[in-house]
Formats: sequence, structure tokens, C-alpha cells
Amino acid sequence: MNIAHLKEELLDMAPEHTPMIRGRHGTGKTEVIRQLCADPNGWNMRCCELQGSQLSDVGDLIGLMQIIDVKDEEGNVHKESAWVPPYWFPKDGKPFCLFLDEINRAAPPIKRAMMQIGNDHRLLNFSLPEGSRVVCACNPSDDGDYDVEEFDDAENDRYWHVEFTPDAEEAFDFWRSIGVVSAIIEYCQRNRSDLDGDLKKSAKVSGTKSASGKKNPASPSRRSWVRLSKDMKRALERNPQAFKGTAGMARLENLAAGWVGPTVAANFATFYSQYGTGLTPDAVLLADKWSEVKPLITDLKSSTVDTIRFGESAVGWIMENEDKMHSGRKITDFGKKVAKNLNKFMREILPEEAVQIATTQFDKYRKATNTGWVGMVCAASPELTDYLTELADMDI
Repeated sequence: MNIAHLKEELLDMAPEHTPMIRGRHGTGKTEVIRQLCADPNGWNMRCCELQGSQLSDVGDLIGLMQIIDVKDEEGNVHKESAWVPPYWFPKDGKPFCLFLDEINRAAPPIKRAMMQIGNDHRLLNFSLPEGSRVVCACNPSDDGDYDVEEFDDAENDRYWHVEFTPDAEEAFDFWRSIGVVSAIIEYCQRNRSDLDGDLKKSAKVSGTKSASGKKNPASPSRRSWVRLSKDMKRALERNPQAFKGTAGMARLENLAAGWVGPTVAANFATFYSQYGTGLTPDAVLLADKWSEVKPLITDLKSSTVDTIRFGESAVGWIMENEDKMHSGRKITDFGKKVAKNLNKFMREILPEEAVQIATTQFDKYRKATNTGWVGMVCAASPELTDYLTELADMDI
């Protein structure tokens, strides 16, 4: 369910019912609830956010017990225990929205307390103000990417469950509204799989390890792209030339790798260096008039590093558009055009650069994805096959 549909369903939901929103990290679950609460035509109420993974003690959620003096009907005073409401509980008695995020990451006692709030809208001896809402959110447990606990059937039937899968265009519209760096928006529009990413695939393809020997744990998500944008803006405010030249490109790649992983960071840094010049993989591979893109490639050839990086981006773009390359075993006109222009590009650059792109990028993606797209591209352009064979025979 995308953002627009989720908002519609939540507006129709009775306040006493509790939704359980499941979705990948960084896709905007929290932002949807914040927007609904802030909207005068939505819920229009204060939003309090608690994360199950960050609560260290159940007392953070339910409050603490204290001893109080209580008079009985005869006026005698005796001691009783009473729970003091936690810090987040509204003091003004007005209804509010309690957003319980990462509920399936919480320790068992905290999880049970969250379940009680979600189901009963009450905690021990005090209830949430009339009209308050409780929303729960969690990461999926069935794909093995998250260290979470699943709910049993008795727990599940207390909630309205929804799989949150926001549209890419919804993300881009939101990013524009908050001023995300335009190059990030353009890059993710052209490379949709890098918008949310695939942690397992990213690690498998990159093979990049940190100084400790472990693979870089960063992976692209909508949240990580927004945070990269903020850091890029800060760097550019301090130095407008921060990401110019070879040193600037390395600086951007290092910054991006910490947010979106080394493979995506390298591709994005290449794209950023070419952004605004017109030299993009789709511009080259879908060119109708080669004479219009050839001058751009001529400028690119001044740097072997830039050429190799562009070749990597071109291979990645072909992977993104593999489904358009063929229909069954038949190569489409789209595929033929791409293969034809890839052949022209490989012949335009230096032979040693073409060899490096062919032997590293082709082989890496073939092993990582177990697809036959490389053979398909070569079949669509016999000239490319001949040229690669020629280079192999030259033993460059």
C-alpha cells in the first residue's frame, strides 16, 4: 500500500483501532504519521514517538511506582502503591497520537507493555485520553534482513495489518518539497533499484570491505539518501568546490559510501560529476544521433578514472533496464539500440579501458546476479562481440 492509500485508510479508521504498519527501514512510515498528525484536515493532534529498540526499561514506557497516602471512608490514612504516568503521557488531558515504532525490536517486557497500549489504549491504572490514537510500526520478519521477533496469532488479531510499499514518485515529490539535492533525485529516478536498495545484493556485488575486514554495512534507503543530501549541502555551503575534480569526487564517494554503501556511492559520484553535462548512461546508450554524444565522450577520455567510472554506470544502467532489452528470447528494438551504442562507446574509448570495463564490470554483474544479459547484449550487437574478442586476442 502506498502513502496516499495508507493515509486514506487511516483517516477512515476508528480511533480505538490500532494499525500495524510493516515496511522496510527508511521508507517513510514515521513521516506518514507525522504528516497526518500535523494536518488540520487529518488527525490534527500532537504526535509522540517511542521506539521499542531504544527503551531500556519498561519503566520508560509505563512509568514508575510510588507510595502514596490514601484516606479510607472513615478518614483513616493508609499507604498504597500507585503508578506515576510516564513523561510522555499528556498532562493536559487532550487526545494525542502515540506512535510505537520498531515494536518487534523491543525487549519482551517492553513489547508486552506496548501490546497492552495498542490493544486497550490503557496502561495499568490509567487510560489514554478519549479520542487518542495508537499506531504501531515494525520491520518485516520474513526476509531475513532484520533482527526482529514475529508476533503470534493471538497478538496479530488485535491489529489492522498493512504492508507499506510507497511509490517511488511519492518519494521524489516529497524530496523536492524538502529540498533534497537535485542530483540525488535525478540519480534515483534513473536507478530505481538504488532508491531502497537490496542489502544482500549490494554486499554481494560490491565485495568492498572496511579496514576491519567486514563488508561496509551501509545500504541505500530513502532515509539514507535524505541524510546524504543534508551532508552534501553542508559541505557545499562551506566550500562550493567541495566535490569538483578528482579529489572532490573521491570526497563525495567517501561521504556517500557511509550512507548508501560503496557500490552505489561510486555510481552516484560518477553520475554527480557528469550531472548537468548531458553525459549520462541513458543519453549515450539511447542516442539516436551518435554525433551529438561523441563530443561528450571525447571530453570524458581525458581521464581514465572517469572513463572507467562511466563504463561502470553504463553497465549498471543496462542491468536496471534488462527487462526492456528482450521479450522472452527475442531481442527488442530497445535492446538492439542499447547494444549498438554500447559497441560505439567501447570503441570510442581506449582499448585498455574497454578491456577493464569488460573484464571487471561484465564479469562482476554476471556472477552477482546470475543472469545472461551479457550474452544477450553481445548477441544484439555482433560488432561488440567481435571487438571484445579482438581485444582478448590482443592480450591488452
